[in-house]
Amino acid sequence: MPFAPFTLINIATKKLYFPLLFLIISFNSLADTFEGSFGVLASVNNNCAIAVGDFIGVYNPLDQSPVLATQTETVVCTIGTVFHIRINQGLHGADVTHRKLSDGVHTINYSIFRDSARTLNWGETDGVDTFDSVGTGTTQTFTAYDFAAALQVVPPGIYEDTLTVSLNF
Repeated sequence: MPFAPFTLINIATKKLYFPLLFLIISFNSLADTFEGSFGVLASVNNNCAIAVGDFIGVYNPLDQSPVLATQTETVVCTIGTVFHIRINQGLHGADVTHRKLSDGVHTINYSIFRDSARTLNWGETDGVDTFDSVGTGTTQTFTAYDFAAALQVVPPGIYEDTLTVSLNF
C-alpha cells in the first residue's frame, strides 16, 4: 500500500505520525500575541538654589547720613517647596541684631533688614526673623536692606565681615 503523506499512520511501516501533527500545531500557537503593561514613575524632590550679592559698599565716617544699601538674593525652588532664607550674625557680630564689619581692630556697626522701612531684622530663626516663602518653580527675587549708622568714628581701612546666607527647605 502506498504511503499517504497526510495520514496519521503509515500502514506499511506501522509508524504513528501524530507527533508531527502536534509539532505543526504547537508552531502555530507560538504566533500568539501576549500583552502586558508597566508603570512609569518619576520622583521630584523638594529642591532649591540661592545666589547672593555683596552688602554695604563704601562707608564715609564724616557723612551725616547713614549708609542705606540694598542687596538682591535670587532663589529658585520646586513648586510648593516652603523655604526660609537665613542670614547669620557674621564673624564679628554678637548676634543677628548686632553685626559688625572689622579691620581687625576697629568695627563699624551695621544691620540687615527684610523690609525697606528697615524695621524687620533679618536673622536665623525660621518664621520669626527669616524671609519665608514658597517655591514657584521659577526664579524669585528678594531684597536685603542694609543700614550702617552715620558718624561712627573709625580710621580709613578695609572693613569686612563674612555672613552665611542659608536656604532651609
